[in-house]
Amino acid sequence: MATTIEYALLAGASYYDTRADINRFPIPKDWDLLSRIPESSTSGFEASAYRNALTNEIVISYAGTGPGLNVDWIANFALALGTWSDQLPVSANLRLESLSARWARRIVWRHNNKHRKTTIKGGVPR
Repeated sequence: MATTIEYALLAGASYYDTRADINRFPIPKDWDLLSRIPESSTSGFEASAYRNALTNEIVISYAGTGPGLNVDWIANFALALGTWSDQLPVSANLRLESLSARWARRIVWRHNNKHRKTTIKGGVPR
């Protein structure tokens, strides 16, 4: 299991697009970047997934949004109320990509009689 320091470094490292190179956090020893979702200019969503090469533990870290991105709060309220947010499938896909090495997954998101389909392939390297 990751240590508190490793969790802190991974959390800090997930703020990639919002930090200058000199202020980016290092990824701890024995940890690899699996996937990174760049900061969305419309929602502010940004996240990274990491894997420990020794234990295969996976950590998914979500960066917070900066000040002035009220659209993120709209997404927060939409998710809390059980309605649609474009951040939901991005987050779910990152999770599935990180956890699924052997299976292709097909997700169908349904909202207001509209279907959003995504096929997930790949994942944790062996």
